[in-house]
Amino acid sequence: TGSIIAVRRFDIIETDDVASLLNRTYDCQLQLFHQIVDTITSGDALPISSERWVRKPFTRQQLNELGMITTDMAREEVAKRIRATSYGQWQPTIEHQGFTFRLISGVDVKATL
Repeated sequence: TGSIIAVRRFDIIETDDVASLLNRTYDCQLQLFHQIVDTITSGDALPISSERWVRKPFTRQQLNELGMITTDMAREEVAKRIRATSYGQWQPTIEHQGFTFRLISGVDVKATL
């Protein structure tokens, strides 16, 4: 929430998921780390970007709510939420009749009604 020193952006592609975005984010963070360390070791002042924080960071509760799927959501919305919140032990959930169900990533489940 302090001043932004530097920014490095990358495109999000259609096949990205949380894991691929994290990997690219870590790559960019490492590049920026080296850039800033070089600046510090050269004795130069840290840069201050003209970029500003647009919003407060998400809270854990907001991220948990993003992972909640409801029965009235459109298929496209469900797919977006699965893509945005499936990572390791963190998986989207749906509540039904007092039970909470969690997506098991990588399992192809076909259901019939």
